Amino acid sequence: MNATELRSYIESKFPQQAAKVNGRTDAARLELALNMIDVLHQLVNPDWNDSDQVIASRVIKDTLKQHGHDYTTILSAKGGLELLIERGTSA
Repeated sequence: MNATELRSYIESKFPQQAAKVNGRTDAARLELALNMIDVLHQLVNPDWNDSDQVIASRVIKDTLKQHGHDYTTILSAKGGLELLIERGTSA
């Protein structure tokens, strides 16, 4: 039985408990994704007095640009995840 089959089995046998576990798991995944976005946000906002941080920031920004993203994409992702987390915790 793989993970997807196990999750389906648990949901069918214990729906209330599965919903609680799934909710906690989903919230944890959203928090992890938000933490990654926060790190990315920090990396593209370097200490301008530290030349190594400035160089790293440029590399990251260039990589984002190659994939069709920019600074506003980071902010949009951050805001979107924060909203999802807020909705999840207020439900």
